[in-house]
Amino acid sequence: MTTGEKIIKLRHQSGLSQVDLADKLGVSRQTISKWENDQALPDAYNLKILSKVLKASVDEIIDPDKEAKHQDDNQIIGAIDHVVSLGKRHWQKIGYYFIYAGLALLAMGILVSVMSNSLFGSFDLIGDDFMESPLSMFDIIRNFMLIVAIILLVAGIVLVIYDRYKQKTYKQKIGSR
Repeated sequence: MTTGEKIIKLRHQSGLSQVDLADKLGVSRQTISKWENDQALPDAYNLKILSKVLKASVDEIIDPDKEAKHQDDNQIIGAIDHVVSLGKRHWQKIGYYFIYAGLALLAMGILVSVMSNSLFGSFDLIGDDFMESPLSMFDIIRNFMLIVAIILLVAGIVLVIYDRYKQKTYKQKIGSR
């Protein structure tokens, strides 16, 4: 939004005509028209009085990106609020996704262990030699996958239990009314 467009908007919000604004500032109506059509900008003195009359900061009047930045911030905040509200309503669904991802990683970890066994020898799911010898790439991948899988499984189970508890208490509240 240009400075002129902002002046028009603020003038309309204040319920002033161009003549009324010109009288308050001690300038001609043509000067106000030039400002509003972006043919000229108010000088520092007039800008100060303009900000008082229109009840807006000088920065708000002359900064072309001020409103765009504010709208962008509002859009970002709105998107975050939307994601949070979806999460709050769907704890159980998110929990099941975590469980599915954890099971998939667990299966892949076992697959990596089997591949490691076929290439390097004995089958060892946890890796007893974890601290004793340098780890092969398979051991690192397998251990990472198993740790993440366990974290996802535990988080998923906690979310599902939490959501069921929340639904149970909600049904009890409704039932007691």
